[in-house]
Amino acid sequence: LLVKKPGMSFEVAQTELDLSYQERFRSLQLPGGFERLMLDIMRGSHMQFMHSEELAEGFRIFTPLLQQIDRREIVPLPYEFGSRGPAMSDELLTSIGYRYTKYDWIHSGDSQHL
Repeated sequence: LLVKKPGMSFEVAQTELDLSYQERFRSLQLPGGFERLMLDIMRGSHMQFMHSEELAEGFRIFTPLLQQIDRREIVPLPYEFGSRGPAMSDELLTSIGYRYTKYDWIHSGDSQHL
């Protein structure tokens, strides 16, 4: 899998799909979110911003759902923080033939080559 290396560059690296950046990219100093956002603004990059039509569409889709939740017409399924989500979601996927397999990343030392 090719991923963008964390940080200020646009370099890519081949890696497993493992989002534990602090473990995987130990040698890089990562800027904070606000620092990165300010740099993008100064560079004139719009990559971190939604276009107004995208924002309006998000409100159009989610506002009725959030209003139903507020009126208690629907109740979100609870699930444990840090989990994969409600058990019902796994049951739904199983019912349509999806088979979930767990990948355990085996730490192989410092990944300086990334």
